[in-house]
Amino acid sequence: MRIYKHLNNCIRATTFNRFNTLHSFNPWKFSKFRCYSTPSQIYLDKVHKNSLVFDTEQHEILQKCDQLSRDIHRFHQNSQVYSKLKSHWCQTLQQNRQRELQSRLNASKFNQIRNQLKIYFGYMKRIEDLTPTDLGMNEFQSIKPMPPRGIFINGDVGCGKTMIMDILYQSLYQSNVPVLRIHYNQWMILIHNGLHEHYMKTKQKTDSEPNGFVIGNVLRGCVLSRFQCEESVELDGSGVLFVDEFSMSDIGDARLSYAVICALIERDCIVIFTANRAPAEVSRVASQCPCLSRFIHEVLANHCESIVFSSKHDYRRLLHSFVEFIAEKNSQVNVKQFFTGKSRFLSGKQSNAQCDQLWRVFGNEYGLESKRVTLELLFQRHLVVEHALCLSRSDCEEQQEFVGAKFEFKELCECARNTVDYVRIAERFQVVCLVNVPKMSLEKRDSARRFVALIDELYNGKCCVLLQVDGDADVDSVEDLFDDSRGGLIDEFGVAEGMQ
Repeated sequence: MRIYKHLNNCIRATTFNRFNTLHSFNPWKFSKFRCYSTPSQIYLDKVHKNSLVFDTEQHEILQKCDQLSRDIHRFHQNSQVYSKLKSHWCQTLQQNRQRELQSRLNASKFNQIRNQLKIYFGYMKRIEDLTPTDLGMNEFQSIKPMPPRGIFINGDVGCGKTMIMDILYQSLYQSNVPVLRIHYNQWMILIHNGLHEHYMKTKQKTDSEPNGFVIGNVLRGCVLSRFQCEESVELDGSGVLFVDEFSMSDIGDARLSYAVICALIERDCIVIFTANRAPAEVSRVASQCPCLSRFIHEVLANHCESIVFSSKHDYRRLLHSFVEFIAEKNSQVNVKQFFTGKSRFLSGKQSNAQCDQLWRVFGNEYGLESKRVTLELLFQRHLVVEHALCLSRSDCEEQQEFVGAKFEFKELCECARNTVDYVRIAERFQVVCLVNVPKMSLEKRDSARRFVALIDELYNGKCCVLLQVDGDADVDSVEDLFDDSRGGLIDEFGVAEGMQ
């Protein structure tokens, strides 16, 4: 029995000492085991709660996202371990250099002069030139983890691309992976704001090349500062960027987006996109810029797996009413209850009078006051709203709660407006009424492009849209707004299905 106890104590002591030896520096010491749901589990849970309708193809894509979620989670953990190991190694190297510097400073005056002569004639290295081998250390030999490939989901409108992206985002956010989910229009606003802020600080022209100072430092840092996770972790760039409705139709925005995404990929950032078109068809201007063609055929091909989503259903049209879609931005005004069952697409000779009556009844229902207000836009610009419905009767515009706004079509789509203005409108108003909407044609392609961008942002902002078509236009449905008799308009914008 004594021998057994003695051997047991020896084994316990040996195990304890071995554990202390192996874990003198343990990068996992402060890490926590986190239990998170996979994308397919989140999807099935939503189906079980009747929040979603089960779709076989959606479930198959989410099962692929399960493996991607596990790979990203494993890569994030390995990256944290690698960063801690390298930080510990660099700290040890710096301490050895400080020790060597202190020993040279503590030397005698004669030895200090002799060391300076040796450094001058090349027989001794300076402190900053000492290698780890000179200090008795080994080179850092840990293998840097490689990030997994992202995905590029493309398919028809309403098939569930954004829903799949949101579920994957939720799964990674629960596992404490730094993530940023952003729409393409907000993505470009973020980049332009970074350029504008840098220009205002430096008062000099900025460069949009991939290797420029702005793209490599300012814009990359501006994007990384927007990454979020459940717990505060050090953001070293190894996060996941989600860009919804990715597009490269504008050559200026496309070059900026290309430069920033390449800079993020260099920092091991994983990118995930959704688009209505395949990667090779996303850019209409790739032939005009070699770097864009290289971005599509090299960067996207090497860092993203293309997934074609060919669902037969448009789930946005399956909604029996827009009650499930419109977001309540004001608890005192029930927009869903008022507009449910009422037509929000008015056409014909009497459409103008019907729109005015509906707008007036809506304001009287909740005691809203019609005012002329000035909406502040980005870059010190303003938009005058002639007919805005306000809940608060305060004279101070900052204290007013805007509910609805009524615009002429030419105010928003035939003037110098861009997506930044439409994002601001969607953020500020819950109901947007657009009157005197004409029939689109190839001669009005600029107005049609702005109109599509406006509807897209109002949809992203979950706003209630009221359209009143020009009485002289022969229009019975949304599809009739786009005159494709000469061909090319619907092919150019691809909006006939999405506008419904």
